[in-house]
Amino acid sequence: MEDEAPAPSSTAAEELVKKGTKLEALARNDEVVKRFGEATEPALREQVARTLMNKGVALGALGRNDDAIGVYDEVVRRFGEATEPALREQVAKALVNKGGLLNT
Repeated sequence: MEDEAPAPSSTAAEELVKKGTKLEALARNDEVVKRFGEATEPALREQVARTLMNKGVALGALGRNDDAIGVYDEVVRRFGEATEPALREQVAKALVNKGGLLNT
């Protein structure tokens, strides 16, 4: 009889599914930024800021802290001078999240 490889644990399988879901979300985030990243309409700018924040969170969850920090820096670069409260909130969150990653 040939030795059979041990079946992967359900925990390992669940982790792979979660990772795949996060990678899919990253691809969707990139598409939103690509399509609407240069928009000037306030609602679209807010959506781009939120999308970038989601991307940063997903990258951090995948252990890609340097990439996440780069995304948070992009939020600050793009929206740091904005006067709209919704955009200012996203910039503040980006700075907090970046600080949290720098402390790890």
